[in-house]
Amino acid sequence: MPDKQQFTEQLFTNLKVGQVEANVFKSDQFGIWASSVSKSYGADRDARNMAMVSTLTAQYGDETLSSMLAAAKEVQETKGFAINMLEGQMATWVAKVILSSKNAPSTETHAIELWTELPDHWRMQGKSADEVFKLLELNNVGKDKLLENPMWNTWVAFLEKKP
Repeated sequence: MPDKQQFTEQLFTNLKVGQVEANVFKSDQFGIWASSVSKSYGADRDARNMAMVSTLTAQYGDETLSSMLAAAKEVQETKGFAINMLEGQMATWVAKVILSSKNAPSTETHAIELWTELPDHWRMQGKSADEVFKLLELNNVGKDKLLENPMWNTWVAFLEKKP
C-alpha cells in the first residue's frame, strides 16, 4: 500500500486537480481531493497540511502557490484552508532559509544556532518524525540521494532527541 504522501499525490493526479483552470480551491475536484486527504491523515493536521503543500508546490511552484493562497485567503469560503497551507509553506521556507544561511560567512554562526534549535522547536510543537521528514522535504528526495541530502542529518538529530 502506498504511503500517505504517495496517496495524496496520486489522488491529485487521478482527480485532475492540476488541470482545473480557474478557482482551483473552489473546484469539485479540489474539494474531493482535500476531503480525501484529510480523512487519510485523520487528526494529524500538520502532516496533512505538509502533504498538501508538498503536492501543491510540486504542481504550481512556490511563488505561484503563494499567490494562489494569498488570493484564496481573501475569500471567505477558502480563507481557513489558505491560512493552513500558508503556515505549512512558511515552515518549509524557514527551514530552507536557515539551511542556505549556514553557507554564508556573515550569517553562518546564527544560522547554525537556529538550525540546531529547530529539532527542539519541532518537538515542543509535538511534530512526529513523519511530519519533520516531510517538512524537510525528504519525501521528495530519491532513495539513492537521501543520505547525501543535508536535511537528512537534521532529521536524524530530531529522531535522536525524540522522547
